[in-house]
Amino acid sequence: MIQRVLASRHFLASLLAMGTGVFLFYTHPFPERSFFLNLISSRAPNAFVSFRWLYNLCLFTTPYFLYLAAFSGLYVATLRYRQRVSPGHLPLYPDPRKREELFLVVGEVHDPRKPGPSQTPHWLTIPERGLFTGTVILGAVGSGKTATAMYPFAEQILEFKATDKERKSGALVL
Repeated sequence: MIQRVLASRHFLASLLAMGTGVFLFYTHPFPERSFFLNLISSRAPNAFVSFRWLYNLCLFTTPYFLYLAAFSGLYVATLRYRQRVSPGHLPLYPDPRKREELFLVVGEVHDPRKPGPSQTPHWLTIPERGLFTGTVILGAVGSGKTATAMYPFAEQILEFKATDKERKSGALVL
């Protein structure tokens, strides 16, 4: 329960800051009768108006930052350390020469919501139907596009049914 409240700490800090700001707005109004502020209002009315707006703005934003800092401190203090995930074993790499269907193994898939290892990793593949439109590999010069993507992808596609004259693949690499 406390974790849920602290997870919405921005909303809670906003509500409390609005209440505090309204209270301060009525109990500590802008001191318009001050000698120096009267002098400023007569010489630079725009500066006086901006001082009034800034004063009233600070009545609401300062409590917000204070409440947010307090709730953030509580959030950090009450964080429970997550249990370490024992990484699962990735299935054996499907050898392109022994595959029954054409597909391209691009990488491995882990839990999309949590960084780090997964208990059930699996291969990320592009099925044959997705290979008809082509593959684009983008990256900066020297970032490893050829070594980490083009060579392994071309090898997988060209090794698939390489001994079967009817089903072997061909490619055009630019």
